[in-house]
Amino acid sequence: MRCANFYPPSRGAIFTGKSPAQLHMTFVGEGRKESGGNLNGRVIASDCSIELPTNETTIAELTG
Repeated sequence: MRCANFYPPSRGAIFTGKSPAQLHMTFVGEGRKESGGNLNGRVIASDCSIELPTNETTIAELTG
């Protein structure tokens, strides 16, 4: 399967069977600066990643 245009958290969920929150791949307010949105400093940015953690087991690894 080739996933060229998927949102990274969705891709991680498909490959691992876990939700993006379980993978710490959530993006609250991502891209608002470019679109003119304003968070007013009320949201604290979470520690998130756009890369799948290396310790996660993927479907491909399970099926060998």
